[in-house]
Amino acid sequence: MANYYGVDFHRVAATMSGLTSSVYYSPLYAPLFVLKDTVCVFDHYNNAILKYNKSHQLLDSIAIDYHHPKSWREWKHKIIIDKETNSAYALYQKNGFYYLKQVSLYSGKIIASYKLTNQYVDQIKVKNGYVYYVYRPFESLQEQFIYKELIKND
Repeated sequence: MANYYGVDFHRVAATMSGLTSSVYYSPLYAPLFVLKDTVCVFDHYNNAILKYNKSHQLLDSIAIDYHHPKSWREWKHKIIIDKETNSAYALYQKNGFYYLKQVSLYSGKIIASYKLTNQYVDQIKVKNGYVYYVYRPFESLQEQFIYKELIKND
């Protein structure tokens, strides 16, 4: 089957054995973003931000550790990019509140943190220093609305 479909035989074996439906299977999270003229790959498996130029040459590799917090369930396995300001934010959740923690693209460290005002929000996006999200009060019949907040760093 691997040769017929042109897929890696490990993937075929994992799918046929049901591994991808197992509780022990977790897909890798390594998003790729283009910031200005640089391609940034957030390689969480290898704990690095890899930067490439338009010729696919590796420019820099920056060590990261923000995705290994003390309480490992807080990190929501999501990086949000503000393309207007070329900023990267890691998304965390604690007690129903979401936190945007700005990740430095030069050092790989968290340089700022911002707590969203409302609990249990959905569809978080960042643009030009503002965070946008959909919110409805918890256990309410009120319609959902789009909220906008200025990201003020703590």
